[in-house]
Amino acid sequence: EHQGVHHGGTAHLIKMRGLPYKASVGDILAFFQSAGAALTESSVHICMNAQGRPTGEANIHFSSLHDAHKAMTKDMQSIGNRYIELFDVGRVTHKQR
Repeated sequence: EHQGVHHGGTAHLIKMRGLPYKASVGDILAFFQSAGAALTESSVHICMNAQGRPTGEANIHFSSLHDAHKAMTKDMQSIGNRYIELFDVGRVTHKQR
């Protein structure tokens, strides 16, 4: 049950929708860092379909509610020419990979 505790235990999940298919982890990091939200590459999970192509969605794990709130200020901002929708999913337990 308590395997993930040393990795911060819980995280705050924000779901992104509307990403350009070419968006990279670096693009997503820059998007949130411009709002002052702290996150690392390992916090960004770009969703892929069965063919291994990006779906235009990503799950982002923030270590604090404070950073998640900063990140939500980017709702409906753009990456490239696409408006990005953000959904505040809330607290989730980190699963170790």
